[in-house]
Amino acid sequence: MMNFFREKKRHINMVRLLYTLFFLFFSIMSFAQQTALKGVVTEQSTSIPLPGVNVVIKGTTTGTSTDFDGNYQIEVKNGDIIVFTYVGYQAKEITYNGQST
Repeated sequence: MMNFFREKKRHINMVRLLYTLFFLFFSIMSFAQQTALKGVVTEQSTSIPLPGVNVVIKGTTTGTSTDFDGNYQIEVKNGDIIVFTYVGYQAKEITYNGQST
């Protein structure tokens, strides 16, 4: 009878370990999917860099703005919609699908 309880306890501990490893694996995978996206925002007709453009992931508070040379960097994941807004220009939305810039 005592052997039965030992086996049962070992089985429960094994299940707990497997659940812990399972959740740890998926939490690491969710962090690993974020990528640093870098780019330059320019005026379409003249290709002049635009400083101060707001770059925001739609539906979040995650964002940045371009520097003096129009450069930006933001952490994104696949499927994020990136919204670019600038005073006097129409907003532009781009869906991130693994592009490097």
